[in-house]
Parts: sequence; structure tokens; C-alpha cells
Amino acid sequence: MKIEEIKNLVEDYDKTYRADGLAPFVISKKYYLYPQNGEYGWPEIWPNCTSSGVYLIFDDKDEIIYVGESINLGNRLSDYFKYSENGGVKVIHNWSPFSILTITVPSSSQFERLALEEYLINKLNPFYNIRGKIAI
Repeated sequence: MKIEEIKNLVEDYDKTYRADGLAPFVISKKYYLYPQNGEYGWPEIWPNCTSSGVYLIFDDKDEIIYVGESINLGNRLSDYFKYSENGGVKVIHNWSPFSILTITVPSSSQFERLALEEYLINKLNPFYNIRGKIAI
């Protein structure tokens, strides 16, 4: 999925559900867990690492496989990904992540991270968010 499509979804959420005058969301550039020469990523610092917000995890086909939220994005992402002994990335969960995108929620309205996460899950249907849920 292209970042532009995600920006459009976030913009739609902003126009539809947010009050006027709130500080904007900030969308990071993609952070690659296995960067090629010149790409932003591992072992650089997590994007928006001390902010609260939403994170999207992509597979190697650029499909979103998980959407999550955290009051501290850097701490949460460090729960998933660690340095391996050879200096690469060690994935803690049993999935195949390739890159990450974060969306920072303003500190004045950090409660919005929960609503934005739910909105994006419903719009994007990431595999690991819907697996195991019971359809009603």
C-alpha cells in the first residue's frame, strides 16, 4: 500500500471525526527493517519514538499486516523488534515484517490514537488484526 493511500485515509478520518482546530497527525516516512543502501531504517532510531500514536507494519509485498497503537511508539516497536547478535533485526513475533510507518497523535489529544487505530483496522483489514476475531 502506498503512503499516499494511507495519508488519504488519515485525512478522511481527520475531516470526518475530528474537531476543528486540533493539531494535525504526523505521518513518518517508511522505516525499513532490512534497509537497502540509502534507505531509512534499522538500526536508526524509530520514527516518532517518544510520541504516542499508531503504527502500521508492512510485509515485503508492501501489504499492511498489522495496525497497532501505543502511548510510546519507540517502546512498543522495541517490544516487537530487537537487535540480533549479528547486528541485524530479530523479530519477536511469528510473522514476516519488512517495514513500518508511524502516525503521531498530538499530545493534547493522545486519546485519539485508539480511535484512529480502530478506524484504520476497519478500513485496511490487516491480516494479524482480524485473525482470530469472531464475526458477529
